[in-house]
This record gives sequence, structure tokens and C-alpha cells, in this order.
Amino acid sequence: MLNKREQGQLNHVIKLYIIGKEYVISSTKLIDRKTKELIALGIAVTVRCDGCIAFHVHDAMQAGATKEEIAETVSVECCVYGILQPQSRGVGSVCRYYREACLFSKL
Repeated sequence: MLNKREQGQLNHVIKLYIIGKEYVISSTKLIDRKTKELIALGIAVTVRCDGCIAFHVHDAMQAGATKEEIAETVSVECCVYGILQPQSRGVGSVCRYYREACLFSKL
């Protein structure tokens, strides 16, 4: 359990992360937002961060990524990282979060 000081520090770090992510992803100079989200999704799958995968699937779809583009992003991750770590559990998470995002976008 975090004490009050540690919780405050954690909240500050989270705010900085959100602000930083939004700035980096939103500032489109040479690489567009959709491509940045797909790159971030590939990284999220590699590090097996379910929360990150959920956010980046959602944000990639919001930026205009298709199911096929998301699948290709995951296939690249599997080809590159799968050689080193064949049990890429992140792939199942991508499929689950994609289905959920599609359901929520229809509401």
C-alpha cells in the first residue's frame, strides 16, 4: 500500500506520462498519428502490457487504423520478437481489445 506521499508522486508521474504521450503522439511532423499508434501498439505487444495494448488498439482505431493494419502490426512484432520469445501472449490481448473497441464504438 502506498502512503500519501508516494501516491502523490505516482499521480505526478502518471500525469507527466499522459501529457508526454499526448504531445509525442499528437505532434505530427513526419510520422502521422496512426503510424505512431501502430508503432506504440507493436511495442506494447512486445513488452506484454495489457493496459498499453488496450489504449493503443483504441487510439490506433481512433486515428483511422483498420483491422488489417492492426493485424499487420502484430504480425511484424511476432516476426521480429517471436524469434526470441515465441509465446507472444500479447497477440490474444490485441484481438480481445480490438473486439471490445469495435463493440464500444457502435454504442
